[in-house]
Amino acid sequence: LLDQTRKNMIFVQGGSYMMGNFTKQLSPEVLKTFSFDTSGDIDPLHKVTLDSFSMSAHKATFAELDIYSKITGKPRVSNSESLKDDRLPQSAAGMTWQQAQDYCQWLGTQLKLPMGLPTEAPWEYVARNRGQNVLYATDNGKFELGINAPSNEQQRAFARNYKTPRTLSNPGQFKPTPLGFYDLISENYEWMQDWYDRNYYAHSPEHNPQGPASGSKKVLRSAHAQDDFYFKYTSSFSINRYADDPVIDAESKSDGMTPDYTNFNHSARCVVNSAQPLK
Repeated sequence: LLDQTRKNMIFVQGGSYMMGNFTKQLSPEVLKTFSFDTSGDIDPLHKVTLDSFSMSAHKATFAELDIYSKITGKPRVSNSESLKDDRLPQSAAGMTWQQAQDYCQWLGTQLKLPMGLPTEAPWEYVARNRGQNVLYATDNGKFELGINAPSNEQQRAFARNYKTPRTLSNPGQFKPTPLGFYDLISENYEWMQDWYDRNYYAHSPEHNPQGPASGSKKVLRSAHAQDDFYFKYTSSFSINRYADDPVIDAESKSDGMTPDYTNFNHSARCVVNSAQPLK
């Protein structure tokens, strides 16, 4: 697990970019295709300058989290009775924010590296190929169902193999981005370090923004499988922001959903907060 974690880390040279809603800079042909209903939380466009860092090429899998649980004695993630048959070893592991943070920090302790969850500024920088105006974090910046993004039919066929009606994560089936990252566009949301504030961009600092000092929800990036139309035209943009509760108290939820069930589509991609490449 530790050797693979180190091998999966991709060094990203820092730099400056305009973070947020760059869609007004796109061509009229592209703009007329989309509605860009973003609820205002990706405005205004603002300059961000980042130090260099390293980020995992992949989302953490159930196989990796199970090794972590076996070593540390912590409970297995998404291991409730209703989910056990859907915990595919190769799938992106579903977990709460705290479980994701604990996992990345534990890896850092073992590897003697400053590891944790990424903040959303470097995540978007990576998804946009070091801050270019890239709307889709795919191999070519385009959205091509079945070629670089999972189609409904591919998702259903994969689930049928495991005799489940649930849409399962199937990472690594498409080519990586030009920087070498897989599944930034799909295969589960990714927890960020930042607290969520829909107005944060209006007063974000330029250098290495860390998000608000406090809040009630944590930021999520990426996306999980959904219908083709919604996936392409709404949820899969590199600039999208989402948010959810970092810890779910099942007894306080009116729908009675367990933390495992609620977070099954929430995963993690660890980062090394060091300006030097890993040796």
